[in-house]
Amino acid sequence: MISDREYIVRFMTRSFEKSVDYYMLSDKNYVVPKQKVKDYINKVLAIPYYEFIEYIKENKGVIEDDQLTQSSNFAACSSEMCHVIESQGNLGMRFVDIGQQFPQYIKQKNETAYRKYGENQVKTAAQLGLAFEYYDYWYLTCVGYVYNELDLQQQEALLARTVLRIPLYQDLLLRLFKGDVFLTDYMQQLAPSTKGRRAGSIMRLLGLCLNECKREGLRYHDLYYPVYVSKTKTIRMALSPGTALKVLDTFQIGCIPLYSLRVACGYFENGGNPEAEGWLDATDKGFTPDPKRYFVVHAKGRSMLPKIKDGDLCVFEWCEGEPMNGDITLTQCIDVDLDYGERYTIKRYYCEKGDSDDGSQNSRIILSPLNHDFTVIELTPDKAYRTVGILKCVL
Repeated sequence: MISDREYIVRFMTRSFEKSVDYYMLSDKNYVVPKQKVKDYINKVLAIPYYEFIEYIKENKGVIEDDQLTQSSNFAACSSEMCHVIESQGNLGMRFVDIGQQFPQYIKQKNETAYRKYGENQVKTAAQLGLAFEYYDYWYLTCVGYVYNELDLQQQEALLARTVLRIPLYQDLLLRLFKGDVFLTDYMQQLAPSTKGRRAGSIMRLLGLCLNECKREGLRYHDLYYPVYVSKTKTIRMALSPGTALKVLDTFQIGCIPLYSLRVACGYFENGGNPEAEGWLDATDKGFTPDPKRYFVVHAKGRSMLPKIKDGDLCVFEWCEGEPMNGDITLTQCIDVDLDYGERYTIKRYYCEKGDSDDGSQNSRIILSPLNHDFTVIELTPDKAYRTVGILKCVL
């Protein structure tokens, strides 16, 4: 009988998978033994995650530059990639051929764009153990063949283990068990904007590992990652222990939209144009996750301590009408100088109404911090603003 340790070695070295992949390449009439592959996967998933951690402590590989993940869409490099390559008969596809299968994600429809997109997504699929390259052509692995037949929990648990084959993620995870980690340590040679994009991709794959750690009660330290804001500004966010939440690329029941907005817990910050970053699984969070009613943004700063910490994910309910005094709100203030765009802040809302000298009614809006080290913000009549949302909870 094969021990768990021996199965881990088989899995980490891909010995079983390589043998099946070889037959797939050498014989076009070869029928992939799907049930045998599923049995292999189920055996791997039955082994506790911490045993894989113990293995990589003893067998950590060497980090190389090409291990910095670059993917713009998780579905396109996982489930959709498996479907695309299989639908083409798994006969081998070049980067441009792959990119052409994803026109819905590519703005500029030209060969260069197709090639670049295809390259980024299929290389990430390879990191996930779903695809492999042979003489510049890309094929589905035997694991990729059965991936879409697994349920979501099996898929995520499997990928959390395949990611551990990559030395970069081995090093990241082992360092997180010892202390705080800065992703920028791995991206010294990259431009600021590239660091921001790569950080998001790395975080997505590493998040699979952290969710498995969370399920087994394995504690880790803070992970700091850069978020590119402008040519001159990069802010640093932290993913703290216990915040390894599930973020999906496509909507599923129980999810609400997560926006890229980093909102100031301080004075008004330049939020830029918020874009949908993904769909956050909000099931079992104490409220009904209606995607038309609620949304999530990132908080930054210290002015709302102790309730809201730097890096927290805050759930807001879209505000219709006027908030009540004492509500914690997400407020948008539009500056006269449009070059700075729209600015946002999170504060406790107060409205004092009174009559002016000419008999008309006016309102004095105060946005108050919870941290007394910060000053209040008073909205004057000449400052255009609106209350975007009312805080529901902090995740």
